Amino acid sequence: MKSFDFAPLKVPGPTKIPLTEPFWQAAANGELHTQYCECCQSYVFYPREICPFCWSDQLTWRQVSGQATIKTHTTIWKPSHPGWSAVTPYTVGIIQLDEGPSMLALLLLEPEQLEVGRAVCFKTINIGGQLMPAFTIPEDNYHDK
Repeated sequence: MKSFDFAPLKVPGPTKIPLTEPFWQAAANGELHTQYCECCQSYVFYPREICPFCWSDQLTWRQVSGQATIKTHTTIWKPSHPGWSAVTPYTVGIIQLDEGPSMLALLLLEPEQLEVGRAVCFKTINIGGQLMPAFTIPEDNYHDK
């Protein structure tokens, strides 16, 4: 299996603002959190001030399972920042969390494992010295290689 070593990269980190800080802090702790609307009981991602479903401002942060499926993916052959050149090609995709929201994520899968509808799970990885969210295949499926 390919080794995914993103730790030595010299890339800019995410922009952190008070609204998104709980997401990044959870990732630094090896957890995946999204907002949750206390009014309509919906999970919400990307972070925002009001619920996109009922417009409530009663959003809290909750840990989610980290289980998801791939909705779509693409392989990056020419990165937009030169710091990513050392790991090119790499794959990103839109994944749908079991709790409902979709998110853009780095996918740590071999090319033959990339399949729409495939189950993936959250994994924290070191990218340029910062712990960041990514997704890979569940360990019980590694025999797929």
